[in-house]
Amino acid sequence: MEVNAAGNNVIEIKTQIDPAAIDAYSKQQTRVYEQTKNKEKQDIQIKNELEPENNQVQDITEKSGIQFELKGVEFIGNTIISSEFLNKYFESLIGKVVGFNEILDAISNITQNYRQMGYITSKAYIPPQKITDGIIKINILEGKIGQIEINDTKWTKTSYIKNNLVKSTGIEESKIFNVNNLKTTINNINTAEYLKGKVTLKSGNIPETTDIILNVEDRFPFDFGTSFSNQGKEYTGIKRFGINLGDQNITGFGDNLNNNLNFSKGLFGVSTSYSIPLGSKGAKLQFDYSHSYVKIGNELKSQKISGKSNEFNSKISIPIYRKKNLILNSDIDFDMLSSKTESPINSAYNNKYELRALRTGLDLQNEDNTGRWGSSLTVSTGLPFLGAKTLKEDYSDATSKFVKFEGNITRIQLLPLNSYGIFRISGQYSHSHLLSSEQMQAGGMYSVRGFREGVLAGDVGYNITLEARKPVPYLPKYISIPYRKDKVIKIPLKNRIYFSVFYDQALTRELKQNVSYNYKNFMQSVGAGLNISLAKYLNANIYIGVPLGKQRDDGQNSARVHFGISSDLI
Repeated sequence: MEVNAAGNNVIEIKTQIDPAAIDAYSKQQTRVYEQTKNKEKQDIQIKNELEPENNQVQDITEKSGIQFELKGVEFIGNTIISSEFLNKYFESLIGKVVGFNEILDAISNITQNYRQMGYITSKAYIPPQKITDGIIKINILEGKIGQIEINDTKWTKTSYIKNNLVKSTGIEESKIFNVNNLKTTINNINTAEYLKGKVTLKSGNIPETTDIILNVEDRFPFDFGTSFSNQGKEYTGIKRFGINLGDQNITGFGDNLNNNLNFSKGLFGVSTSYSIPLGSKGAKLQFDYSHSYVKIGNELKSQKISGKSNEFNSKISIPIYRKKNLILNSDIDFDMLSSKTESPINSAYNNKYELRALRTGLDLQNEDNTGRWGSSLTVSTGLPFLGAKTLKEDYSDATSKFVKFEGNITRIQLLPLNSYGIFRISGQYSHSHLLSSEQMQAGGMYSVRGFREGVLAGDVGYNITLEARKPVPYLPKYISIPYRKDKVIKIPLKNRIYFSVFYDQALTRELKQNVSYNYKNFMQSVGAGLNISLAKYLNANIYIGVPLGKQRDDGQNSARVHFGISSDLI
């Protein structure tokens, strides 16, 4: 892209030279990566040692040849399912002469309904009684949780596991036992990479209760990883390096500290994040800080453009609904951002602004038998106080006072032959002309492959991705690499390397500019790639994207290679 000394195209490249916009784009890349990566199904281990009478459908009343006219049913003890709903199992029998065989069949169906809902220790039965006026009494035994035993761990407080990871999913002593809640508990534990949980169920000392014995293993929760990619921006260096250093459980109560360092030829960025659980319901408080320094190169090197940005963010996440495979979270963010770009050669590049924004959002995650859904909606409001200001109002009239809507929907769908597909659509709308750090950016590995990173930017826009991935066939289950004289490292290969094909599309548009909409606001591409996940030690994505349609500018190639490699060393 050519830029003359008068800066006629300054507006077009502002997201390429604004340090805050570069930092925002990096965070956008991380979000998309997390939304679209294939998560391995958790190995949930629940050992059932319940007595047979607590684990199977039991008819405690012997079948009898006695018959009577059934006029009604009285349910006793049910709190999970209403009597009105349970009556549906007897609708076809009311007013008829029935035997106990028919009654027991209906009772068995009620028990099966409880089991299908996850209440595996609940059941219906007929208590000893004298049937009067054709009314039969049915007892509903809703099995409760007895004692919860958790072993001591080295790095994690037992109280944190019990109150935050177990209690938050509805697993509490004296509560009605649902195995789906227990599976959610184990999934939450195993999601934390430094924890691994197994469960044993036993009959409790108190009748009709189930004791839960939770065996948790933990490791030192220290993380260290590196990354290398060509996802940097043109004016600050395409090749980008990253280092991550973190502790997932500093005090043993689930607080998390992460530090990241990103750098390229003309970029130095550092960020830190600290989060801590609030209460036992899954709420979390998080604080973030990031700093970026850029020195612009390539054809703009002679302009001696440099810039820096600082961002402080505080965030509260609150779970609204968390049952079985459905999770709905809400969050409230407050951002304080300072950005400054300057050139001693050409004042057209000088820009400085202070941004204060309140963001509220909803995030929905749902897993089913064939895949998972993910969606989010965020409303951002630029606040006109607390120091918010733009010191160059003629910079295309971009403003720090705005309302912006962002949303995305992602579907990971299982396909035949051990394959899966990815569908993702995201979009943004604002009635204001936004500062570059708030604009939607498109182009590159996590939006439209085949184009330069963040080559498009706008106040409104959308991005669509369709991708199919299939395991590379005929690979061995694993390969062995000698580690010591008597040890080898086994690296899994089967179903760890995927071949992918994709179609990407995006459109963005800026407001309040005397530039008409044309083909340069739209781009699309097709291509193929490889997705490699060899345990935590090597993860890589490599794509070749081919742009479709008219050439946007002289810098557009007929094809472009994108890659990203990361390794969690600890």
